[in-house]
Amino acid sequence: MSNDQDMPDTGGEPGSGSHPPVRMSRKRTKHPRFRTGEHVRFADGHLIGTGVVDDSTKDGSVLWVWADGGNGRKMLLQGRGTSVESLTYAPPASLG
Repeated sequence: MSNDQDMPDTGGEPGSGSHPPVRMSRKRTKHPRFRTGEHVRFADGHLIGTGVVDDSTKDGSVLWVWADGGNGRKMLLQGRGTSVESLTYAPPASLG
């Protein structure tokens, strides 16, 4: 027996089922994409440091960084007070 049969038909209207509607946060900060191996500075609440990007999700919402000084691998979530900036020098693009 399928669990779908036990679910009430809400007609596809948001908020008409037994679960409250999902609220979207407007205070999220979208960070630029970082490359594996890129040196970054990060701040996440009380956690502040620098390190090297190890990996990230395809949409960039989660970033893993190997923290400098042997402080382990950190998982940083995009937005809600998390700040990440590149420390890797990128030469300016050619105008010609």
